[in-house]
Amino acid sequence: MTKALILVAFLFPALASATPTDDVIAAMKQADRTQMVRASPNLGAQGSRIAAACTDAVDKADREAAVTGRFKASGLTGDKLAWAIRWSKNDYDFYGVGGTILGPAQVKAARVMFLVTGDADHVWELHRFVFMGDKLMGTTQQQFLVRPGPSKFR
Repeated sequence: MTKALILVAFLFPALASATPTDDVIAAMKQADRTQMVRASPNLGAQGSRIAAACTDAVDKADREAAVTGRFKASGLTGDKLAWAIRWSKNDYDFYGVGGTILGPAQVKAARVMFLVTGDADHVWELHRFVFMGDKLMGTTQQQFLVRPGPSKFR
């Protein structure tokens, strides 16, 4: 089915939407990978590595654009935007006072935010970030033997 959609989009671009859906993009990437694997004996080892690195770079750029876009759309700028992008790339949740998870619009409005790092086998760290507008004013951190509860997010 996806090959048919790609073929229709190629032959009749007017019928294709201006922005392809995630399914179409995923199908196109898979088709590129399949073609790369089929062509790899002709490319040699170095050509295959270059093609794989190119595919990885495109995937990374797509992920970064998705992360950056949602925070820019909520109006983040300056230190707060850089902070949000940095920690989002590592899949951290942002917490507000009381330990509630914040979305992009709530991150824009928040003056104090927290991150929790660590896991059950190691020491947990609660990182506290204080912002004035979109400027980072200071950070502190505390270590805990168990994951910190909501009362620690203050």
